Amino acid sequence: MGQRKKIVGLDVTSLLHGRQVTGIERVIVETHKYLTNLLDADEYELVPVSTIAELTKKSNMHPYLATDPILAKPLANFKECDILFFTNINIGLPMKELIALKRDKNLKIISLIHDILPLKHPEWFATPEKLTGESITLSGKNFYQIYIQATFAMSDKTILISEHVKNEIISLGWKFLPEFNVIPLGSFDSKPLTKNREKVGLNTVYVSTVTIRKGHDQLIEAFEILWSKGVDITLTLVGGKGWLVSDLLEKINNHPENGKRLFWKQRLLDSEVEQIYADSDIAFATSYDEGFGLVAEEALSKGLKVIARDIPVFRERSYPNLYFFDGGADSLSEKIMEIVEKPTEPIDPGTIRTMQAFAAEVAEIISLL
Repeated sequence: MGQRKKIVGLDVTSLLHGRQVTGIERVIVETHKYLTNLLDADEYELVPVSTIAELTKKSNMHPYLATDPILAKPLANFKECDILFFTNINIGLPMKELIALKRDKNLKIISLIHDILPLKHPEWFATPEKLTGESITLSGKNFYQIYIQATFAMSDKTILISEHVKNEIISLGWKFLPEFNVIPLGSFDSKPLTKNREKVGLNTVYVSTVTIRKGHDQLIEAFEILWSKGVDITLTLVGGKGWLVSDLLEKINNHPENGKRLFWKQRLLDSEVEQIYADSDIAFATSYDEGFGLVAEEALSKGLKVIARDIPVFRERSYPNLYFFDGGADSLSEKIMEIVEKPTEPIDPGTIRTMQAFAAEVAEIISLL
């Protein structure tokens, strides 16, 4: 008689509850796709779980989420799993129940921590909400501190996505810290795009949810400097509306270059984003802080030059065609003009890290539990 398969529950609560697809949702979906092939189907059964019984699959699910092979399966009971993998913040995480399951059923738990930005910069984030839409009584900073400390306490393995996040957590000076596994993320598709040979002018792109910390404000200011000098260059912003950005959105929508040399695109299909990349020469990663910042790998893998803010997490990369700016809009505008004439260096296949590499290391951790 064969050995019973281990049931691995992959938490999809944030996919079911989320209002839009951002970088984190894409990380989850791509990880699911690769884990399906990386873990032996004779030893492991991968199932979607949610710790919130009321959550069900939406009838109008985002087309991208519909490509998730795990989410396509019927929701399983997390209490029946041997291993649980939490890939994002779960507001409804039943900590006491999970700890009891660890004690009584030897449940193993893996948690993925993307960043601790709500602790460092609570002003960048809206107040967390319960699934009912009601505001949580704790401040965002206090809620996240309690959440992450409880996550550390219950997890058998804690995965961080960069050395920067590890260093930031250590700098908090907390007495109890688990052993961390640092596993960097990677690009979703490492195939360079075929450039449009008929394209004229200089085009640039920034793919990111529009939020305060992503640096859209300075990026637009840098382009205003270039446009005032007569530089023929376009900027396309690709990403949904974030939070606390009403003033920024008003500036974009009322900008004299809006629809001419400044474009803001939302709710695009992947093929449409690919086309914008193909028509672009330079991409940006202008966040003031990040847990990882996937936009750098994504754009580099598609053959673009990338200008990134000079912050520690971006300095962990050592790729060709990656340039850094330090300072404000003036520094950024100067860096753009500096690299315009620089040739794009060829990048050998496999140079840019991929999500497949990330998932392979996650699979190894699962197999050791």
